[in-house]
Amino acid sequence: MATTRKTTALALAALTALGALGWSQTNRGDSQAERRRQELKLELLRERARIIREEPAAAALKERIEVLQLELAKLVDSQPGVQRLQAELAAVELILERQARGRSNP
Repeated sequence: MATTRKTTALALAALTALGALGWSQTNRGDSQAERRRQELKLELLRERARIIREEPAAAALKERIEVLQLELAKLVDSQPGVQRLQAELAAVELILERQARGRSNP
């Protein structure tokens, strides 16, 4: 169920991004063909999301893919090089967070 919510959230984010892209291009006075292309991209994305949500075979395949993605993430994240980089990134993010807090408290 959580993966369905996650997929829905991702689909909504993609729809929002495509909608914003289409809106900005329309406001720049792009051609009618360009506007139609953006409309069709959005419609295609919505149709794909609907199929994944409603078709049992597609939903099952999506679930299997998500499980494989989690397994892959665990495998990759367990590697020493990845762990070292994640630790370094966390340290840098902590420094940046402290710097940002220092700037916001005059």
